[in-house]
Amino acid sequence: MMIRRLMMPAAALCLALAGCAQPRNFTGYLADRSRDLVETVRLSAGVGLGLHARAAVTSYLFVGEGYAYTHMFGWDGAAGVNQWQWNRLAASAGIPFVMDYDVDARALDPGADWSVFTRLHYGEKQPKEFAAKYVSLTSCVFLSDSYLWTCNRRTLLPGTRQADFYWVEADATALVLSARAGINLAELADFVGGLFCLDMLGDDRFVIPSLPEPKEPKAKR
Repeated sequence: MMIRRLMMPAAALCLALAGCAQPRNFTGYLADRSRDLVETVRLSAGVGLGLHARAAVTSYLFVGEGYAYTHMFGWDGAAGVNQWQWNRLAASAGIPFVMDYDVDARALDPGADWSVFTRLHYGEKQPKEFAAKYVSLTSCVFLSDSYLWTCNRRTLLPGTRQADFYWVEADATALVLSARAGINLAELADFVGGLFCLDMLGDDRFVIPSLPEPKEPKAKR
């Protein structure tokens, strides 16, 4: 199930390679390439309390243990928290081949109820809205039932939203210090394709809009 979920958006991203984005000018080309490059990485650090470590290859393959609440500073990626500092709640638990559970809640609302992030939701439906600007909650229980709940209060381009599933990253909190770093495989592919004017994720800003295909005249009866 997880492999299928992973391959479907990957196929959609590959199909997007067929589109060619013509830059308006060289300055616009450099601006789009610079933004694409920045969006390939995620880097933040902060202070808080807890013991937590996590490594992930996409949103479906991860390992982690621990619990931490921290205040972070830095760059959270194109689809992440759109501010330079935020509160973060991280919780991970797992038993190999039996159970995996991972919570990544960023920019929590003041006075938010944390209970939704600290328990399994076996068989439950995803809430309409979480008490945070960005949430990723993943669970695989006994390899028979799994879910990936995500919530982002920002309006994102479809390509940017899909790319958010393809982070290769690691984060850790040791008592009072916390750090996180990652590289996004889809955004990296978008950057490389952009060098050849291929807008894989459809997020280039300084390009000439493609003309709509002319409509065929209706046949007279």
